[in-house]
Amino acid sequence: RDDGVSISMSPEQAASTTIFLTSDNGTNSVAIRPPFLPDHGKATMYEGGIRVPAIIRWPGVTRGGTTNPALVQSEDLYPTILEMAGLKARPGQARD
Repeated sequence: RDDGVSISMSPEQAASTTIFLTSDNGTNSVAIRPPFLPDHGKATMYEGGIRVPAIIRWPGVTRGGTTNPALVQSEDLYPTILEMAGLKARPGQARD
């Protein structure tokens, strides 16, 4: 059960810490209730299997209180984290 998120850190830590909060991609099909259809759940591109939260706090890059309508997949995080760390993918390693 998720009641909320609480993260405690010093101002120094907060100034250099990036936080990614996200969720899985919807409800398992066996748990879906009306108005959603059972075949429109997790692992589908129908409503009920998409549009989960993604919150990113990246000091010096993101601004508090803003939103972005862009679509994001968890696979997008890997190349972003590599870039943040100043790293490149290993030769032959898939980025997504």
